[in-house]
Amino acid sequence: YQRELAATEQTLKNLEKQEKETADAIEHANDRVKASAKEVEAAKKSIEKVGEDIENVAEKAGKGLLAIGTAVAGAGAYCLNFSTDFDKALNNVITKTGATAEETAGLEEVMEGVYSNNFGEDIADVGNSVATVKQQMKLAGEELQTTTENALMLRDTFDFEVNESTRAAKMLMDQFGISSEGAFTLIAQGAQNGLDKNGDLLDTINEYSVHFKQAGFDAESMFNMLINGTESGTFSVDKLGDTVKEFFIRAKDGSDSTIGAFQKLGLNANKMTKKFAEGGTSAYEAYQTVNEALFNLNDTVKQNEIGVALYGTMWEDLGADGV
Repeated sequence: YQRELAATEQTLKNLEKQEKETADAIEHANDRVKASAKEVEAAKKSIEKVGEDIENVAEKAGKGLLAIGTAVAGAGAYCLNFSTDFDKALNNVITKTGATAEETAGLEEVMEGVYSNNFGEDIADVGNSVATVKQQMKLAGEELQTTTENALMLRDTFDFEVNESTRAAKMLMDQFGISSEGAFTLIAQGAQNGLDKNGDLLDTINEYSVHFKQAGFDAESMFNMLINGTESGTFSVDKLGDTVKEFFIRAKDGSDSTIGAFQKLGLNANKMTKKFAEGGTSAYEAYQTVNEALFNLNDTVKQNEIGVALYGTMWEDLGADGV
């Protein structure tokens, strides 16, 4: 439109110049006594044609301006509506997070970044998601934006609600000391490997991460165990998490059943109980030692007896293959 207007303006200038030149010619002809009527008539026709050309160009320019005006008015209305929606969404984030005046500018930039990267259904959805992540993780700036985008991506891909996936990611971060991006990556990879087939992956992470951590596992080892368990035919990752929890409760309780199980495996019961009580690397090594001894037994009856003593009903539910 700008190019059309510039061309039209130049055309008008040229026509005005022609009109002036023609008018000057008429005036000069009238001044000349010897000018013929034919010359005057031709000049008049020239003026009429120039006038018609000016009217045509003006009409064209008017239509162009009208189209431009309509487009600008539409864009203006959209911008006004979006601005209003954005302000509402930002106010909602401020209210939900209790953001200070200094934090508001940063939250505004985060919302703009998430929205411009095509995440969220609309700006209100983006605002709610930013507020949820901010509430749970206390992040800011680029990390808040990236985390919000990851949460929205998980929602759109695996139907994980932003609130639930953020809570699970926060649990992984707290227990295993990993980044928010690392946590969301593990959740996504877990879902890709079928860990959420029963809809209990996020609940399993929230409930059992602490037990895996106490047992000396890192986040990747925990997910690998869950994947191995599902591939063995276990129907629920919650059962797998509960199996580890049950074992470590029994391994540290010092009960006759647990001590007897250690002794039947040829292990020093006091030493093993102490290692499990220490947690971390010590507990992890002890866990490997116990299971190696347990699965090296050729006597399946004895193996089942000791397995029940150490894993409780979880051994019965999963079976030796699951464990």
